Amino acid sequence: MSKELRIYKKVDSLFDDMLEKCVGSRVLDGYPKAYPEDDFVEDQVVILTAEDGTEIEVCRWHEADMHLIDISVEKEKFDMTHDISFEEYCGNMGIHTENISVNGVKYMYNYAGETRGNYRMQYYLDLDD
Repeated sequence: MSKELRIYKKVDSLFDDMLEKCVGSRVLDGYPKAYPEDDFVEDQVVILTAEDGTEIEVCRWHEADMHLIDISVEKEKFDMTHDISFEEYCGNMGIHTENISVNGVKYMYNYAGETRGNYRMQYYLDLDD
């Protein structure tokens, strides 16, 4: 999609609404972690525990000129405890499911669906401007 056609919802923060619905968090050790064979670096991984017990992984990573934030859950665990789609769950948790702009920084939203046993959504830092 051309950058002229992209619409961004202006929001005050990327994760504040989600963090209000979480009861715990932990930052995993060992990051940043490079994967030279796949040409990317995981910069940081945080595990958030929602009020309902769901563990949500937030991973910031980059490759070359692309910076991303992945939000994911384990598919099997999620399906056992929830009867809605992961994308709907994210919306209910206050996670934005659209392109957003936070203080002038633009993020393109992508719902990646199921990948490698996880449900995943992503924000790509829009560096086109």
